Amino acid sequence: MSGRREALLALLADGTLHSGADLAAALGVSRAAVWKLVGELRERSVPVVSLPRSGYRLPRPVELLDAERIAASLEARGWSPRQSPLEVRFEAESTNTWLYDAPAPAPGQPRIAFAELQHAGRGRRGRGWLAPFGSGLTFSISWTFADAPAGLPALGLAVGVGVAEALRGLGLEDARVKWPNDLLWQGRKLGGLLLQLRAESG
Repeated sequence: MSGRREALLALLADGTLHSGADLAAALGVSRAAVWKLVGELRERSVPVVSLPRSGYRLPRPVELLDAERIAASLEARGWSPRQSPLEVRFEAESTNTWLYDAPAPAPGQPRIAFAELQHAGRGRRGRGWLAPFGSGLTFSISWTFADAPAGLPALGLAVGVGVAEALRGLGLEDARVKWPNDLLWQGRKLGGLLLQLRAESG
């Protein structure tokens, strides 16, 4: 995504109405260029609302992903983002595919990828996983085992339990896991887990 599209989205993220003239001035472009950038955001399923002779806004405020804030929060909990890459993109086909195709990280040093928008997210049994812009968190973690652990088949359940416990720690007392890969809250699906494994010699 271009820097100007990102900058426009950051201006609109507060959910308030912004005039085309104000946006053009903030971005250093013409009002026609703002109109074009809005069209590019809409092509990526960002629901920009336009009001004639008034301006543009998002339907509701959106907190955009911020790699520095995420890294600082993790570092405060004892994890070093300097040793383990953390990346945030506006769009990706799939965060799982993105990391699966990337070089494997060193053992004990996870690689984390976030995306605001996925075009081809994957669910269970090859199903699509839709994650509209601003609807939730979409991310993947790549991890390398130096030696395959004996309990590897239970990894999906262990990850699910870990996520549910983290959610409970944030106040979602009803968070639980529905085997094999669903996260539930108050009886409704909150998220899903997808694990991909790759074996390499050595």
